[in-house]
Amino acid sequence: MDAELKKAIDEFGGEQKFPNIVNAYKFSKKRLDESKAFLLENIPSDDEVQIDIVIFGSLARFEATSESDLDYLVMAYNIPPPEKVSIIRDTIQTVGELIEKFNLKPPGTTGMFGTVLSAPDLTERIGLDQDTNLNHSRRMLILQESFSVYKPELHEKLLRLIIARYLADYRTPKNGVPRFLLNDVIRYWRTIAVDYQAKRWNNLDANWGLRYLKLLISRKIVFAGLMASLLLTKKTDVEYFYKQFSMSSLARIAQLISFVNGKNNGESRRCIESILEISDQFIGKLENPDFRNEAKRVTTTQELMKNSQLKEVRKLGDKLQENLQKLFFEDKKLKDKAIKYMSF
Repeated sequence: MDAELKKAIDEFGGEQKFPNIVNAYKFSKKRLDESKAFLLENIPSDDEVQIDIVIFGSLARFEATSESDLDYLVMAYNIPPPEKVSIIRDTIQTVGELIEKFNLKPPGTTGMFGTVLSAPDLTERIGLDQDTNLNHSRRMLILQESFSVYKPELHEKLLRLIIARYLADYRTPKNGVPRFLLNDVIRYWRTIAVDYQAKRWNNLDANWGLRYLKLLISRKIVFAGLMASLLLTKKTDVEYFYKQFSMSSLARIAQLISFVNGKNNGESRRCIESILEISDQFIGKLENPDFRNEAKRVTTTQELMKNSQLKEVRKLGDKLQENLQKLFFEDKKLKDKAIKYMSF
């Protein structure tokens, strides 16, 4: 567990107060370790075929439960010689064997995951027409919630290259927040929200209720964690952002404790504590198959509010919104930066 999150959990009452966060961390770590061991054993290493297997979603955030999908991409770093191109196809088959062996849930059918992706596209196509929603989303996911289970040295290199691309215009480190990266992070959050509404309009979202609740809670916490990392920036340094993007979303929020500590800042600490409590409760709900099925079945807000379990989680979303607003826009140390960089 990230040191920042462990410290916050200890300060706010210990592991017994956040059992779902702790159990999800242990479950996720075990599953990632098993996956890495299986893949290393079953995929032969070849210098002429530079590939990695990267996990995303709740598993990469260390918030997974037994009901979580295995969202993954096979990252290709070079063009293999013709006689070895089948290795990439075999790799996808091996991941399929992993899913079957450990009784995992395969990635969804949206096309975001479960395929091969050219790593250079993520560093070279930032902005303009070539930076499609899909490319942009995958790049943001690499930054915010990704974990290598095959060749972590390649993943680290990719993460550092993406960060360096955002900071390339600063020949010497700039003091303060890098707006290029900040704007792309905000763009991603707005894209998620707009695409959610577009899917609703076109009746393309079969699991509406569950996606809606995730948007209100887990997705919002991920975005808030990224904003915390950005607002805490002292200098536009690759090392700083590599460390930040190697943390879990909850750890990025938890690190704000040290920043807001001080006289009369008890309210900000209570907000951080409440955010962790809300996350803990939501992870616990997501572990329940009955809850997931209920959420998937509803198709309107009206239906959702008639279900006591779903209504309870919807209220958690409102509580999270209130706490994030207080933390970012009322805390004496955060509000000036939040207003400056999150508005215009």
